[in-house]
Amino acid sequence: MMFAPKKVFVDYNTWLSMQNNKANPIPTDYALLLGGKFTQAGFTVEYEKRVGNCYFDLHIPKFPSLLIEIDGSSHEDKLQKQRDSGKERYASSQGWTVLRWTNQQVSEHGEKIVEWVIGYTQYRKQINKINVEKIIQPYQYFTENYLDKFLQ
Repeated sequence: MMFAPKKVFVDYNTWLSMQNNKANPIPTDYALLLGGKFTQAGFTVEYEKRVGNCYFDLHIPKFPSLLIEIDGSSHEDKLQKQRDSGKERYASSQGWTVLRWTNQQVSEHGEKIVEWVIGYTQYRKQINKINVEKIIQPYQYFTENYLDKFLQ
């Protein structure tokens, strides 16, 4: 007979305090994989970047306001989605942009993700020079549609 651990659910504030108590968070294999792709492309990588009480998988200092999260199957859980949403809202309130990919996307398309992030940051630099009202539609197109096409 196999023993399976019980899933324990905690509220968001408890989860945040647990995040705060991490002494030395360890990056996941997929974070190391994608971080390695950024390193190969000549970028410095920070793993488990702390923003307030939250940790994010990757931060590339060359892109100062960008955080990267890599989601495994546990992120499909409803409670985990709420936690992720809370983390993103908090990071956004602090001036960060969070980009998310799945483990599968990282393992199959790591180099393309690096190319996409570079293109995304160049695009953001260009649109920051334009009137905010004129950038909403192109920005949504780039972030929502372009990534799907890019990873194919």
